[in-house]
Amino acid sequence: MERRRLLMHIMLLLGIFLWVATPVLVDARPGGGSHSSVSRSSGSSRSSGSSSRSSSGSSRSSGGGGGIFIFPGGGGGGSGGGGGLLGFIIVVAIICLIIWLILRYYRSKAERDSIEGVPVDNLPPPTREDEIARWQQSDAQIAAGLDDIRQRDPAFDQAHFVDRVETAYNILNLAWVKGDLSPALPFLSEGEANRLTMQLESDRALNRRNVMEDMVISGARIVHVEKNSTGDVLVARIDASASDYYIDTRTGKDIDGWHHPRPYTEYWTFARSGAAKTTKSSYMDRACPNCGAPLELGNISVCQFCGTPVASTEYDWVLMTIDQKYTNE
Repeated sequence: MERRRLLMHIMLLLGIFLWVATPVLVDARPGGGSHSSVSRSSGSSRSSGSSSRSSSGSSRSSGGGGGIFIFPGGGGGGSGGGGGLLGFIIVVAIICLIIWLILRYYRSKAERDSIEGVPVDNLPPPTREDEIARWQQSDAQIAAGLDDIRQRDPAFDQAHFVDRVETAYNILNLAWVKGDLSPALPFLSEGEANRLTMQLESDRALNRRNVMEDMVISGARIVHVEKNSTGDVLVARIDASASDYYIDTRTGKDIDGWHHPRPYTEYWTFARSGAAKTTKSSYMDRACPNCGAPLELGNISVCQFCGTPVASTEYDWVLMTIDQKYTNE
């Protein structure tokens, strides 16, 4: 798309310059003057030799009318040819300069709107058919799996679960941008918490920080249900958009990413014990699912009131993995 727009701009500018410059360049011939003046000189030369010489002289004297619009007159006689040639060279140079400026603009735009050299030409997000092929599970099978969870946990509500997923998504994204995962630790598994912590530490070592702005969730839904020997697994699909870029913490300058909101899809996998029950409080609400007390932020491992382990699948849904897919990959 960008390449096609670039070519259209270049062709449009070339057309404008040729439309403006061609009539003048044709007129700017050696000797100066216009075609109409030549015709008058020729007519007078047929009348008599003296008048022909006079006309010829007047023709040469009127040669100052040649040249192109950049240098009116272009000089008389032989200098008129130099004026026309110089004007032609200047027009070509201006066209080349404009093309170079356009190319430079699109190159810098591509660098601003790319990540790791991948151009931002957004493709459609993953389809439902892609998900069915990935997990080998139809919509009817998903509904049956959710019914099975409700039979064992009558308080489970699909819409309420999705609302909590969106809440957890906002909490984790804000914590990530601030570089402090404490607010999200109550619902993060140990493995995922360690992975994200390592990424933050790696960014700090490279003197860079990830910034996400204008984040908007356009939809969230359950796309996979599984029951295994350890309990239940739910995969939630989250469609969102955001500007996403890195800055150099030493200079404050951008070093990678894009500043315009770009769509992406994430799959969040949650797990919970098959014996767990839905309560009014949740890890995703930063509350103890056992006693309902608020969980303090920080590297906590148990509820300070009842001693319930934090981020334990024995009591509540815990975020196990995050799979992020940008829509141009």
